[in-house]
Amino acid sequence: MDNKIDDLIKKAISQEIDNIDIDDKNIEEEWKKFKSIKKKRDRVKKLKRTLPIAIVIILGTIIAMPFLTSESYSWNIFKLFNIINNDGKTSIQQKSSTNTLTEHSVNSINERITTLDKARDIIDFIIITLPFDLIETKLVGDREIHLTYNSPDGEILFIQKQIGLENTQTINVSQSSKVEKFNIDNTEYTYINIKGKIIKVIWEITGVKYEINVKYPISINQAKNLINKLDY
Repeated sequence: MDNKIDDLIKKAISQEIDNIDIDDKNIEEEWKKFKSIKKKRDRVKKLKRTLPIAIVIILGTIIAMPFLTSESYSWNIFKLFNIINNDGKTSIQQKSSTNTLTEHSVNSINERITTLDKARDIIDFIIITLPFDLIETKLVGDREIHLTYNSPDGEILFIQKQIGLENTQTINVSQSSKVEKFNIDNTEYTYINIKGKIIKVIWEITGVKYEINVKYPISINQAKNLINKLDY
């Protein structure tokens, strides 16, 4: 019984093969396709061998660039908070979890006075404002804006920079300066009182660093009230 079934299967397969209509030209075309596929696979294998070397060369070039040019800088954002007292100065080290360097030539930064509406058409992030008399809007390139306000108590400079995610920065101030942290709506703010003359409030949200420079003395509670007045 099993032999009969095997014979039937063989006959069916043989008939199917006989019914296949293929000539030498078809065979040659299929062979060309096969060789083309093989060449592509060989290229992929070669690329896999050379890609790690290329990546190392590219990364090495990127890492070396800041050291090869004197006209470069990076701007950074804050996350972790640490204060170090040394040699009569206070260093405020604020770091994020990774290092992403954004580099620009100082000479390529174009500073220009404009209006807030025009700035919104250029800047990619949402510009935050204060409810005071805006006396100057200055763009620094296309990732940074300086808003100068005239408040009832004095001048305020509000700097906003798009810096990408997760960088580090150290600010040096005198040891007599007061440095504190506070939180509002799960956002951490750094309050810096420099000899009672200049107050800085610094924070970061989704790759944008914000820095309010108040050119008159305010307490940390007044700084909190200022933050609560921001218009997003």
